[in-house]
Amino acid sequence: MERGVEIGVYNSRGVFMKAQTEGGLQERQLAERYQGYANQVGDRWHRTAAMLRRLARSYTSDARREDINAELTEDLWR
Repeated sequence: MERGVEIGVYNSRGVFMKAQTEGGLQERQLAERYQGYANQVGDRWHRTAAMLRRLARSYTSDARREDINAELTEDLWR
């Protein structure tokens, strides 16, 4: 059930647009948001906090990938 919630939250972002060289700014902001949520509920709801931390890690990973893609795109344009 927790995995289903994670997938639902992740997919709820829907379609989004960004510049090719923007990098992972949007994803880092989402990671910070979910990490903040995890920090707020962590003392009382451990499993919910763990799920929110997994979401934050997923968005952090996406941000790194987007940064790399943006850097490669910039290198190709030079």
